[in-house]
Amino acid sequence: MHTLLSGLWAASLLLLVTSRASPIDEWSETVAKATSHDHWEHLVRRSAKSAEAEGIEDDTSHIQDVQEYYRNVFASDSNWDSATPLRLSSAAEVHNLRIMQSLEAYLQAKNDQEMAKVEAADQSLVPDQSQQKKIKGRYIVTLSSESSDEVLDRTLSIMKYATSASQQRLRADHITVFRRAGKGFTGTLSSKMVELLHKHPLVTSIEEDVAIRKSYSSFSSEPSLANGISGTLSVQSETETSSANSDTKPGTETSNANSNAKPATSSPAVPWNLDRLDQHAATPLDGQYNPEATGKGVDVFIVDTGIRYTHEDLGGRAKYAGLDVIDQLTGSTLKGLDCQGHGSHVAGVVGGNTYGVAKGANLYSLRGLDCTGTGAVSGVVTALEYIANYPSSNPKVISLSLGVDASAALDNGLREVVNKHGITAVAAAGNNGLDSCNFSPASSGVTIDVGATDNGDEAASFSNTGACLDVFAPGKMIDSVGFGCDTCTKVMSGTSMACPHVTGYVAVLLELQPTLTPTQVLENVVAKSTKDAVRLNYVSDKNTAARTPNRLLYVPSLGAADADRST
Repeated sequence: MHTLLSGLWAASLLLLVTSRASPIDEWSETVAKATSHDHWEHLVRRSAKSAEAEGIEDDTSHIQDVQEYYRNVFASDSNWDSATPLRLSSAAEVHNLRIMQSLEAYLQAKNDQEMAKVEAADQSLVPDQSQQKKIKGRYIVTLSSESSDEVLDRTLSIMKYATSASQQRLRADHITVFRRAGKGFTGTLSSKMVELLHKHPLVTSIEEDVAIRKSYSSFSSEPSLANGISGTLSVQSETETSSANSDTKPGTETSNANSNAKPATSSPAVPWNLDRLDQHAATPLDGQYNPEATGKGVDVFIVDTGIRYTHEDLGGRAKYAGLDVIDQLTGSTLKGLDCQGHGSHVAGVVGGNTYGVAKGANLYSLRGLDCTGTGAVSGVVTALEYIANYPSSNPKVISLSLGVDASAALDNGLREVVNKHGITAVAAAGNNGLDSCNFSPASSGVTIDVGATDNGDEAASFSNTGACLDVFAPGKMIDSVGFGCDTCTKVMSGTSMACPHVTGYVAVLLELQPTLTPTQVLENVVAKSTKDAVRLNYVSDKNTAARTPNRLLYVPSLGAADADRST
């Protein structure tokens, strides 16, 4: 045992001297000490059980080790009565319940004092998620923006050491690292490890991972992340209806195989929502949609439930991005294929031949929601990391038709991807009928946030509004691609449907001007938008309505006046 304890402290010392210039030296020492505390408590408990089972009444072979431990750890602490442990003279006294209670009370008191200070300091950094449904034991840890890869790697090494030395009682498992969507990691952490990370000098936020849940039924038997958990981060579709006659069951799809259904091939040449985009005047619509470009050569990453790659309206431009977060988590093998419907609909609005704003864009499926519409905030952060590293020289756009109560990890990841890596991100404002500033991604301050309107330019009653919203776009009763067959269509409503209209316009714009920064893209969207066209009669909070920018997406058409052109 003496060798074991000595080896533990030697490992701690080796870890500490590895990089003395690092700002986490003190934290490393804290972890080493905590690991030793945990090891000693476990050792004594195990010894007590062994002694009781074997009837040992007087075994002094390990008492010297225990005494040395106390001298090393507590000798310099005036709050500890060192006389108590140093009086140990037999195995029976080591097993004495009073000694164990005294040690535990001391450690708990010390921990309470330190954690009270940490919680007070971190209160402004970690969002209040008391109303959110969390994934138990799963955390997203974010380091400060100035943290280097070396600091992140050393933090992970220290955690790995602590996990091993404490035989997983200080636990950090299933770690996924992100370096470009912020600096940090996701993982399954024990409560003691979380406490230690709160003391890390460069950790800016620690939040429990939040589940993502779709509001309507699954169409697949794929294992769901919803099993045993509930979620509040959801795709932003309010309702869905069939594109067939009114007798058709809501939520079903239509195809040209059904005589009572409306096949994709018989849809109007120009859907009303596209027709509305390329003219400032609300009426009359001219039945035309002729944008200046098609988004050709622009990569659009759709983080959603997947895409039906073979749908005829997508023209062979829908592809697997190379990462399926749900496949990684559940063991499924869909590789970005849609098994729910939401993502295919979004893809159709971005770039479908009939229903799309950017009819030539590359559509990449990056599945972050499963067949029930369930995923996790950590999965979205993982998707952002993947997109930031994606090996393509084409301009990139991210489409996020999802939302959650303000998440520090998600917001920080978006800021890094947008500000540092120059990738424009477009997001649904949310369907809560509330202030969009209270929800991510809008609370990040770097995405183009989109509210929903109907065919009369009325803001949808479900649409979030407020100062964080950038622009409105059609989002009620939108016809687009279905996922049940290669000609199926579906009508859906929500800010999820408004978001891809703006995503499509960004793709059009980046084909024309591929070097535009995300800030310049936003400025163009705002400058070209139709002003004061949206009626806000259904926004319940008039103060929020007053703070809402009244702008409707405008997509300049071929032959438009110079003032309207995307320059």
